[in-house]
Amino acid sequence: MNAAVNRVLEMKGGIAVFDKGRICYDLPLPIGGIMSDASIQEIAEKEKKLKALLAEKGYRYHDPFYTLCFLPNDFLPDVRVTYLGILDIKRNEVLWPRRDLP
Repeated sequence: MNAAVNRVLEMKGGIAVFDKGRICYDLPLPIGGIMSDASIQEIAEKEKKLKALLAEKGYRYHDPFYTLCFLPNDFLPDVRVTYLGILDIKRNEVLWPRRDLP
């Protein structure tokens, strides 16, 4: 997880997947850390690759972007990614404080 976070920081936003100590997927999202300057066709191809990779690794849900969308919803109980960092909602405790992108 640490390597994936560091890769996302290097890309100044995006999605990174590591497996057995090596990167197996990354998608830079340099515009505000959430948008790409690549063409729609390039992004669509990268999305297909991400879904295929995650399915191969055992991810059993239809669309990984829903998982990413729900991670910051602090009205849902459990651990969430918030502006403060990684937050345990039930205990209202910051587990890991946020780091600003350089």
